[in-house]
Amino acid sequence: MTRPTLQLPDARWVRLIGDTDEAIVRLLIESGIHQEAQEVFVVVPIRADLATVGPVEVARGGFDRMSVHVPSVLAAVLSVGCERFCVAHNHPTDDPVASDEDARLETRLGLAAQAVGLVFEAAYIVTPSGRWTMTINQGGVRLAAAAAPRRFR
Repeated sequence: MTRPTLQLPDARWVRLIGDTDEAIVRLLIESGIHQEAQEVFVVVPIRADLATVGPVEVARGGFDRMSVHVPSVLAAVLSVGCERFCVAHNHPTDDPVASDEDARLETRLGLAAQAVGLVFEAAYIVTPSGRWTMTINQGGVRLAAAAAPRRFR
């Protein structure tokens, strides 16, 4: 298996997020991830001043699945000097609901992040039709998921 090459974001992707999920989703939409024909997994590192750095692509798969290398996710956060992060991926199938595999990955990411002193905040799924969902994570525990998919504005 070939590991993806880490592509660091340029300055145009440094953005203040405030405290709304919509700000993260806007950032993802501006990156075009929701329009990809295959699954794409990105990391959004968050600086101490709540500015985002990214998204940073760490995996690319097929139409309905992909393999994500957990150390690559953590490396993307650490390489830009951040301690907090969100992750996101698209579902080209247009189903914004997290699969069992998505949930297991979120748990692995949360536990791995906690082990190295990072904070995994949330996981987002975006779709071509504009629907998206978000799951809050704390130390490998999925605390809450959006009850119903929301739409981009």
